[in-house]
Amino acid sequence: MADRQRFQIVTKRSRIVAEVRSTLQELKVEASIFDGWFEVSLAGRRLEPSPSPMGGVTVEVRGLRSGNRLFDLDLQRTLEMKKYPLMVGELRQVTAGDADGSYRVRGELRMHGEQQAVEGDAKVTFAEDGSIGISAEMVLNFEDFGVKARRLLMLKVLPEVRIRGEVVAVAVR
Repeated sequence: MADRQRFQIVTKRSRIVAEVRSTLQELKVEASIFDGWFEVSLAGRRLEPSPSPMGGVTVEVRGLRSGNRLFDLDLQRTLEMKKYPLMVGELRQVTAGDADGSYRVRGELRMHGEQQAVEGDAKVTFAEDGSIGISAEMVLNFEDFGVKARRLLMLKVLPEVRIRGEVVAVAVR
């Protein structure tokens, strides 16, 4: 029988990075302000698809950092940070993948006033301390969210972005 548990993402032990490509180089933008949780059914060291997992992650646009202050300010203008300060992802479905511990994850992402279905791949590991590690990746197109690809600091930014997450979560009671 599966055991339903709620987990909280430990932000200080986790990373969310967007890999943005331009005409000249790849830029990495890290989310420094985010929070999240999920609720899943566990059968030992395996996620169970039923009942459906739930969860969410919220990223504050003001916390997106590339290491280049001018690029970061331009990115905040492009994403209209004052009008749309948050990006919110909601977990809707998890299905087992081909390899042990691998899963296909589906959900919804609200960003820049638009909501779209998103999906990606995740690998789940279980630590001895009871925490769960999740490595996940998805690709999205910012134009699907009403964000136009444009030039930032003389670089033409391409609309396709790879999002990678390395998160650690602990059970909460």
